[in-house]
Amino acid sequence: MRALAAAALILFSAAAAAQGYPNKPIRLVVGYPPGGSGDFTTRLIADELSKDLGATVIVENKAGAGGSIASEFVARSVADGYTILNQGNHAIARNLYKNLGYDQKDFIAENSLPGLLLA
Repeated sequence: MRALAAAALILFSAAAAAQGYPNKPIRLVVGYPPGGSGDFTTRLIADELSKDLGATVIVENKAGAGGSIASEFVARSVADGYTILNQGNHAIARNLYKNLGYDQKDFIAENSLPGLLLA
């Protein structure tokens, strides 16, 4: 009887502890200024992500330095999967600039959505 009660307790506590992703708003950071084509497409992506995930997706523009400001902002964010980078020339910047203020290992692909970098 005790074993059954313990198994039930473990089963129900595991279900309560497992919170689904996402359980708070997601920030989608874009390295382009508001109003441009990069901003427009990012907002389309945000709308679709919001529909698919059932969560609020907030677009934040961090323009400048060829997108490196946005990349550094995301790299310095908490690594919880709720800050996403939409930066088209992220990989190119590594070859163009010596000191970016971030490293590729600052980006984590946990809980990743295909084609997006998470931090």
